[in-house]
Amino acid sequence: MFLYDFATKTAQKPDTVATYIRRNEKIFKNHVERREKQLWLDEKAVKILLKKYPEVQRKKYPWWKNETEFEEAMVNAIKGLWDNQEILRKELDGILTAIAELQDAMDQKEPQKENNGLISLEELFGEDEDTQKDR
Repeated sequence: MFLYDFATKTAQKPDTVATYIRRNEKIFKNHVERREKQLWLDEKAVKILLKKYPEVQRKKYPWWKNETEFEEAMVNAIKGLWDNQEILRKELDGILTAIAELQDAMDQKEPQKENNGLISLEELFGEDEDTQKDR
């Protein structure tokens, strides 16, 4: 088995495995060789490395048992996402329409008075400053 294949199988970086082999040269002597510009591991080297780097088990998902069920699940998930996208697009269109209507209503509303709706003290108390001084 090539080092790269072993690293992939155990979810390790090839450099990590190669470093371990280099550091333990005595253990791997005569069990590792170069082939096709890659490191080739014999069965004993693979067994030794599996103790250090165990194989990663692929998770099994309960909602499918074979590739056909998996493909059906993925197609159904994609259809669901597509449907949700359409629903959201319609909702967004409704919201944008409501915003436009509110904007139009605000534009057509009477302009506010120049005093911005604030009332003066005279209007509030019904007196002017001269009247207050006399008291």
